[in-house]
Amino acid sequence: MVGPARALVPPGGAERRRALRLIALATGAIDKAGAAAYERIIRPSAFRWPEWIDRCMTQATSAISALAAEPWPAAADLDQAQITTACMIRYVRMADPALLPPGRNSAFDALSDRCEARPEFQATYPIDYALPAGRLRLKVSLAPLVMRVSAPSGSHAGMIAATWYSSRGRWSDTL
Repeated sequence: MVGPARALVPPGGAERRRALRLIALATGAIDKAGAAAYERIIRPSAFRWPEWIDRCMTQATSAISALAAEPWPAAADLDQAQITTACMIRYVRMADPALLPPGRNSAFDALSDRCEARPEFQATYPIDYALPAGRLRLKVSLAPLVMRVSAPSGSHAGMIAATWYSSRGRWSDTL
């Protein structure tokens, strides 16, 4: 326990309930945006369920809208709700940039900028991330770890070649 002065979530009362609600909204947006992206990008088109994608997008946009309606004061001490919401902003902008583009919400932009400027956030940012629509090609470079996943056209969707590189050598396998 870090004690109340360093705790990221208030110990009780309305402040705690608010923080937990914001955290749930942010993680829910991540979950639903990720599910929709998976359906659109990774699942073979013959197996996609458009109604499910629409439902996930409705839930993601609703969670983002609810978070956007909240105050995100610049002078507030960093807490778990801010951290989780900043992670949601980063994830959504990487997985589905049209869902939450920079400039749409100045409070989100400011929160994201404040958090992303911190060394803790910078240490976790993927240096090279690309996930093009319509193809399964994921390229993430995280020094010293690199992951490349690709499914060439005509390949079976369940056969994905993954190669992991690290400073200790190379590991390769088919998933």
